[in-house]
This record gives sequence, C-alpha cells and structure tokens, in this order.
Amino acid sequence: MSYELNHKHCTRLAATWLSNRATKTTIDSNLRCRIILQEPTNYLSMYGDEQPDVLGIWGANSTVNIEVKVSRSDFFADAKKLHNHPYGHYKIYACPNGLIKPEEIPEKWGLVYISKTGGKLIKEPIYHENDVKEVTVIMANVMLNAIRAGAITSDHLRRKGQWDGKGVVL
Repeated sequence: MSYELNHKHCTRLAATWLSNRATKTTIDSNLRCRIILQEPTNYLSMYGDEQPDVLGIWGANSTVNIEVKVSRSDFFADAKKLHNHPYGHYKIYACPNGLIKPEEIPEKWGLVYISKTGGKLIKEPIYHENDVKEVTVIMANVMLNAIRAGAITSDHLRRKGQWDGKGVVL
C-alpha cells in the first residue's frame, strides 16, 4: 500500500508537528500549541470565509494558522487572495517536501515541509498583529463551540488518545 500525502494526511501531520514539544529554536518554541483544531470549520464559521486547515492556540497573543497545500495550483490560487486570514499571530503554509519554494511564500508567512515522518520548519513566520481586534473573544467562542460540539471533554480525549496531560489535538 502506498502512502499518499493528500490534504487530509498533510493536515494531520501539520497538526502533529504543531503539538510537538521537542523544540530546537526559539521560533519553534513559540509555535508549539496546547490546543490544536484540525479543519475547525464548525468552530469558526461566524468569522468569515477564510478557514484555517489547522489552528493552534497557545495563549491569547500566540495563535498559529496553518494553511495546507498539496498542489501548486491550489497554492497559486490562494496567493491571488489578499492573505487577510483573520486567524493566527503566526501564519504558515504546510506542503509536501519541496512543493512550494521558500521564496514563493508571502512576506511574514512561514513554510513547513511535510513528509510521512513529520514536519520541518523551512521558513520562519514573523509575528502578525492579529487582524481581528477581538482575538480573545474569537478564541473564547472557538473553545465554547468546541465544547458544545462535544469535541472537548477530558474523558473523551483520554479515550481517543488525544489528551497527554499537556495538550489537546482535535
């Protein structure tokens, strides 16, 4: 059976990379999140059309938005947008190894190469003052909607192996 890095697999690997607490650089330690939402459409629908593939939350002033791209055409279609994603103090593209070149990434955005063994930070993102002024309200709504959806309960997370006592991957 061959292993295909489709959007679903890359999203899962990007979320796993974001939760990894083995850090090597200062920027890596800023990007490690305690709560990670994969394709959080159910939690964010009231905040516009742009939805992150992975949203990581470390604190009120430290969130990470990862946009997963598995084709160059999808990346270039996204590049035509204004890159006004309302989420993330750090914004990162994640793609299979070598698909996007670091020099093709928008200013301030980072790049992570994904392989079947994990992710590697290729270009460091630069901190964005969040475009949404009420980031704390948004994050509170994300959490409340996740709780209402039944995605966040400690018993449920322990049974599914998503809670390690330090962080959560949803």
